[in-house]
Amino acid sequence: MATSAPTIGDEEENYSRFSVGVLKVTPQVLRLVFTSRHPDLKTFLAQNKSKCQQLRNSHVLTRDQWDQLYPATGTAALRDFDTTLLITLLRNLSNIPPPSSGWNKDPLPSDTSLGADLLRLRKIRNNHAHCKDMRIANTDFGKKWSDLTLVRMN
Repeated sequence: MATSAPTIGDEEENYSRFSVGVLKVTPQVLRLVFTSRHPDLKTFLAQNKSKCQQLRNSHVLTRDQWDQLYPATGTAALRDFDTTLLITLLRNLSNIPPPSSGWNKDPLPSDTSLGADLLRLRKIRNNHAHCKDMRIANTDFGKKWSDLTLVRMN
């Protein structure tokens, strides 16, 4: 007797679609923001090595992130930086003013600053990364997608 292949329901499909936005598109957008502020990655890393070391010593940067920035062999590649690392660099080393509510609180809906949008993306990414059942209900998908796509990234 033949068994049918497992099917993906609407909620799993919503999760998959949202994953593409969070895991693929968001880092691409952040790389564009980073490059607009720091056109030469090699120069940026050389000028900020001591600050990055301070971030490493204070556990803001992980060992893996440090190794991406300053690999033992070869050179760092912006295409390899994920959302978490890009937001950390932009927030800590790019002179971006904090949102009106500060770096440690959710930004006000009326705050359209770059700092506020960085926090929004970080929250969206973290909530998505910690989703346990890999489903997004149809009733929630539209709001989540809207929240993601409304981030302006000045």
